[in-house]
Amino acid sequence: MVSSTRVTGALLEKRLFDQSIVGVFPHEEELLLYLLGFFNSDVCTWLLRIINPTANNPANYIKKIPFVRPSGQVVSEVTHLVEDIIGEIRMTGHLSAGKLRGMNEIFESVYRC
Repeated sequence: MVSSTRVTGALLEKRLFDQSIVGVFPHEEELLLYLLGFFNSDVCTWLLRIINPTANNPANYIKKIPFVRPSGQVVSEVTHLVEDIIGEIRMTGHLSAGKLRGMNEIFESVYRC
């Protein structure tokens, strides 16, 4: 269930998760970090709130979010940015607003917001 004001995604490495977490398993491994970035973007939250404006959103609403297939260059750019963000969070325990803003700008461009 997604029950906060914004959608967030987490990469669960070497961990189990229960049914309260919506699992996303991309068919194409190269899209994993791209999708992680997308699920943490303002665009994803905006799209999900259009589909269902209520506070709680089960997995079926996540599946209704339109997926815009980005160019390989955009996938690469987002993947590198998400790798930087993961590294920063592991090193410092937090994330700079500038990187998050940069990621949001990329997804706004992809979804032409």
